[in-house]
Amino acid sequence: MKTPLLFTLLTTASLLGGEHVVKAGKFETALKFDATFLPIETKLIEIKPEEWKDYRILELVEHGSEVKEGNPLVACDYDSYLRTLAARKEALKLQQISLEKSKRELAELEVQIPRENAKAKRLFQWESDSLAQYQKIDRALEIKQAEERQKRAERTLEYTEEELKQLLKMYEEDGLTEETEEIILKRQRSSVKTAELALERARAATKWALEKVTPKKDIDKKEAHENAKLQLDSTLAKNALRLKEKQIQLSKAEREYSEAQRKLENLKKDKSFFQLLAPTEGIIVHGSLEKNTWPPSATDKFLFPNGKLPSHKPFMTLIPKNHGLQLHAKLSQEDHLKLHPTFTGTAEIKGLPDLKISVKVNSQSSLPDSSGKYDLSLNAELPNEHPLVMGMKAKVSLVTYQNEKALTVPKKALKNATVQVKLTEGNSETRTVKIGREQDGFVEILSGLEEGLVVIFDDTRK
Repeated sequence: MKTPLLFTLLTTASLLGGEHVVKAGKFETALKFDATFLPIETKLIEIKPEEWKDYRILELVEHGSEVKEGNPLVACDYDSYLRTLAARKEALKLQQISLEKSKRELAELEVQIPRENAKAKRLFQWESDSLAQYQKIDRALEIKQAEERQKRAERTLEYTEEELKQLLKMYEEDGLTEETEEIILKRQRSSVKTAELALERARAATKWALEKVTPKKDIDKKEAHENAKLQLDSTLAKNALRLKEKQIQLSKAEREYSEAQRKLENLKKDKSFFQLLAPTEGIIVHGSLEKNTWPPSATDKFLFPNGKLPSHKPFMTLIPKNHGLQLHAKLSQEDHLKLHPTFTGTAEIKGLPDLKISVKVNSQSSLPDSSGKYDLSLNAELPNEHPLVMGMKAKVSLVTYQNEKALTVPKKALKNATVQVKLTEGNSETRTVKIGREQDGFVEILSGLEEGLVVIFDDTRK
């Protein structure tokens, strides 16, 4: 956690026990925080495959390795990829065959359906014409024919009976009936009985035709017409749906085939990520140097042999040869609000007490990150030769206020904006003062004291 501090030079006033001589001197306040050296220029190493996700590491360069342009950085196992690629190619061929079959089926359906529709229309027209013919002509003729059959039987009986009557009359006048005449009469009487039976059958047939056959035929003709209409409507509706369904299936098959082609092409391109080469000469570090941070520990979960490379996320960083360094820090909201782009200061490196580096603000973010911190980068004036490398830490102090002739007193000498000023002969008086800024236990006095006065206080007070 970065804590805001004030930086100052020591006051020129001298402290003698519980006394402080007020003198004019240089007084500064500073913003202090921790920062990390990071390279100015980096090249992030990542893969952006579209289809293949299982990049299992076989070999990789170690963290901190120096590489030349074109040197391998990571090599992955691609046996499973090759099997998948072959299977995708075969599947695409089968899809192509299926697509061609669908096209053929649709073409055949586009010919077959109009024929089926025309046939259904012809059948309906035939039933419509047949019903009209029956209702207008045939029905009356069939009734008339049935009635005529009965009348014909009646006439036949009448004629036969009349013939028998005439024969009997003729033979009675002769007064003698010969054997031949008896045969003729017998035959005629038989004809009468046959005519009577024929009439009985004709009457029954006529009654059946008028009471049963004709009403049934009325119903059958109407039902045949209605069924033909239903068949026509059903055929037209079903064929329209069949055609639409086949068109949709073909459209879907074409989209799926096109998508399979696209995925296969992307899968072919993804082969390029199985071996990654250095884009330039430099140093490889594990982890992503982005957003002013470097979390190498995040790669421990996957950046090792048989580990799986992440997609669309940097996992290595190449630092080009002869790279420069910048200081990067993350500030709290309080420190961010104190910062001004013109601030300058110094940076001290632990372990290098003799090296003090001048720094100035390079850039600062206007919005916080997800943790509520604000990014800050600082330009550092480094000597031509130095042992600094990325990842090293520094204590930065940016001057936020400066007064070359400031009057200061120890903070412990203040009590409710007043101080005790020493007079002659051991006496003292209370002075009310206007307080300015504070730094490292000293407070700037803006008014109420003059240079040369001695302020007394309880040195044991905290």
